[in-house]
Amino acid sequence: MQPERRRFLKLAGLGAGALACGRAAFGPERGVPAVPAALAQTGPDLELALEAGLEPIALRPDCVETMLRYRARVIAGDPAAVWDPGPPFPGPVLRARRGQRLRIHFRNALAEPTTVHWHGLEMPDDMDGHPRHAVEPGAGRVYDFALRNQPATYWFHPHPHGRTAWQVYHGLAGLLLIDPAESQPAEATPRELALVLQDRRFDAAGALVYDPTPMGFLGDEVFVNGRPAPELRVPAEPLRLRLLNGATHRSFKLGWSDGRPVRVLGTDGGALEPALDKPYAMLAPGQRLTLLADFGPLAEDGELRLEHLGFEDGAGGMMALATRLPLAARFPVARFRAAEPTAAATLFLPSLLRGAGSRGGWAAASPGLQPLPPATDRPTVRSKGGRPSLPTQDGPADRSFRLLMQQGRWTLDGRSFEMEAVAADERVALGAEEVWEWVNGSGGMGMGGMMQMPHAMHLHLVQFRVVGRDPDPRFAAAYATVRDGFVDEGWRDTVLVMPGERVRIRARFEGFTGLYLHHCHLLEHEDGGMMRNFRVEA
Repeated sequence: MQPERRRFLKLAGLGAGALACGRAAFGPERGVPAVPAALAQTGPDLELALEAGLEPIALRPDCVETMLRYRARVIAGDPAAVWDPGPPFPGPVLRARRGQRLRIHFRNALAEPTTVHWHGLEMPDDMDGHPRHAVEPGAGRVYDFALRNQPATYWFHPHPHGRTAWQVYHGLAGLLLIDPAESQPAEATPRELALVLQDRRFDAAGALVYDPTPMGFLGDEVFVNGRPAPELRVPAEPLRLRLLNGATHRSFKLGWSDGRPVRVLGTDGGALEPALDKPYAMLAPGQRLTLLADFGPLAEDGELRLEHLGFEDGAGGMMALATRLPLAARFPVARFRAAEPTAAATLFLPSLLRGAGSRGGWAAASPGLQPLPPATDRPTVRSKGGRPSLPTQDGPADRSFRLLMQQGRWTLDGRSFEMEAVAADERVALGAEEVWEWVNGSGGMGMGGMMQMPHAMHLHLVQFRVVGRDPDPRFAAAYATVRDGFVDEGWRDTVLVMPGERVRIRARFEGFTGLYLHHCHLLEHEDGGMMRNFRVEA
């Protein structure tokens, strides 16, 4: 049996019967799940079919793997709302306007249960992709929700308990871009690139490897849009870069090879006004950034590299033992060369506006993205280790959660995930504005031990503001390698919490009641128990 065929059967998990889930059966051209009667009374602005299935993908010239992949098509609405250049690009790109109502007929063509979590979006709890709503193999579910969020870059990925990291690593991810409700003129539509950052590991025979430990997993190669450290041909002009960290564990410290500042236009939940210049930018798993990159100064044969600059994670090099690309190393992520892209280029995102040019002028105010609404009732004070310009709160938080490893399991305040359990102190009043804090005492060897690790904490339902960081002086040397790259000034749904650090966020819990999640987005930690429910109650 050929190696590719063996990998196909192993990944499908059904032996010889795996062909039922294979490419011949994979495609949203098949029937779509019926709309529940409660949702069928009114029509959506955009109706899509989405399927999770298997697809052979050439990850490298010597490696064809059968991966998991989403595919999508438009049932009704603007055909420009779905763009999928095909493998190896990770999944489809969905694009819609703020205020539109989406109806998505999802079908699970995998050999195991899965869900679709719409990362960063405000929506009813039964649409959020909670593990209790897992879709069985061969079954379907209708997701129906309005786009309430600010224009920005969001994404979707699976969320089954205990298998999220495995499914994401093997390919399940897609982008969802929200544009302003009002159309933008063609001349104000800059050309833009989507850059999905992941990492992979291969064995000596060239086969894909995923063998995580409870601490996590780091690959040996960084992939951008499904290709290892690619060289991208770009026009000699300013471009907007939409970055997603789609890795299961690896955080990136991103900077330019020529030392120019990293200009940040937007974060997880919206645009920044004004834009920020950083010496480098930290990007944790699940986070997104929108950057401005001016390739105008490049000569025809010039090269500009987006690099991971290396940082100390406080784990004492523990994770570095399992990878050729430790977090402390410096290495290129993507190379850009100034040359007009060919027609075959697949990275440039098409405009939502049919007929609008892909070129256009560039405005400092970031066309197509809305600035953040001003913060209200948020005093600006200096926190212990924060910056004076950051809205902060030094008083007691409304809720505090310690990030711990106990008896070989990841926990939040000593609690691991339970499918529907909600403790008395995990209930939130609808409309409440609260300050939460995550305190990273994660190591199994004590606060001063060698097993301290960063965690990327993600809160479902809401976008939040980071309002304070208190680093631990015992980790001062490691913290100095990351502190200038935190982009805490905008709306976020995921925040990096370094070893020993106390991070406070402020969020307003409005719009929906129900059961939601907060968890670590280092997905091996989420699957290992560092996830809890909270319930919003009227």
